[in-house]
Amino acid sequence: MPRWSKITLKIFGVLVALVLLIFVGLAAYVNANKKSLLVTVNQQLNKNLTGSLKIGSMEPTFLKGFPGVSLRLNDVIIRDSLWQGHKHSLLEAKDLEVSVNALALLTGTIQIKKIGINNATIYLYTDSNGYSNTSIFKKKDKTKPAPKEKGDSDMEIRKFTLNNVNFVMDNKKGNKLFQFVVDDLTGNIDYSWSDWEADIKLKAFAKSLAFNTKRGSFIKNQVLEGPFKLTFDADSGVITVAPNKLNIGKNPFVIGARFDTSKENTDFAISIKANQIQWKDAASLLAPNISSRLNMFDFQKPIDVVCTIAGNMGPGGDPEINVNALIKDNVLTTPGGVVEQCNFTGIFTNNYAKGQGLTDANSAVKLLGFKG
Repeated sequence: MPRWSKITLKIFGVLVALVLLIFVGLAAYVNANKKSLLVTVNQQLNKNLTGSLKIGSMEPTFLKGFPGVSLRLNDVIIRDSLWQGHKHSLLEAKDLEVSVNALALLTGTIQIKKIGINNATIYLYTDSNGYSNTSIFKKKDKTKPAPKEKGDSDMEIRKFTLNNVNFVMDNKKGNKLFQFVVDDLTGNIDYSWSDWEADIKLKAFAKSLAFNTKRGSFIKNQVLEGPFKLTFDADSGVITVAPNKLNIGKNPFVIGARFDTSKENTDFAISIKANQIQWKDAASLLAPNISSRLNMFDFQKPIDVVCTIAGNMGPGGDPEINVNALIKDNVLTTPGGVVEQCNFTGIFTNNYAKGQGLTDANSAVKLLGFKG
């Protein structure tokens, strides 16, 4: 072996040994200071809260955080100041993994870089008056720079994971209920000043996607699996979901979305596209008040469908829904009979007469360019 190779290996060996010694030292430090570190972690996490955060216990999990340090927080509960009235904890987690900067830890500073939430329930609750348990988070005064405290640092979470998490957004004022059981979610975030960009992979079970609970749920009892790319623009307050493939049940869809958080009730627009999907499968993903109308018809061969859903998260009625289906050389079954070799564009809308409301009474199915 050449002499330079031996020297390189020796240097590498010394560096590895040094890293291991530092890591062992960190392990000893954390084990010896668990109580004080638990207090510090509590203080760090409570800085932007107006309610209460409780942590049952803390254990180091070094191998998961190497070369940093990971802490497993057990029995974590986050509650807003009015919890006694509505009884919906914002977070109840059996275990929450926090990865921190190892070098900063030695100076007494907690810099959180990754959070993993496991075996938990996240419940975003809004009552009929518009009060939300998310008010636990302090709003920053953008006109004043935040004062720096000793040991303080900007908490930019670069990575996050959810495993076996029941996620609920229950808006009593808006009659909206979104509920997903998240089997696995991983996310990586990049920051650019106050903007951010996130890459997310999701596998979840949709229990409810009700934009109006009086009308029922979209994609009810369906498995969702696929990637998302989200971007947030701080100046406009807009979150954009880039169009990407998402499997819903047994069918692939291309889904994109836009959420304008600068508006009081958050305006949203969602686009959904599917190629070669069975009519009944497409109809089953819509709310019952819509699918009941579409199920009067059926097609022998798969079709191409585009759907848009637009509205806001505030109180009131349904979002505007438009469904377009392209039919080519298909066999149509209707209550009145069967039509062969049919070609047309089918449209469903709940806004048939503009200005008359987004209601069942103002819904219509239109057939354009019908031939058969």
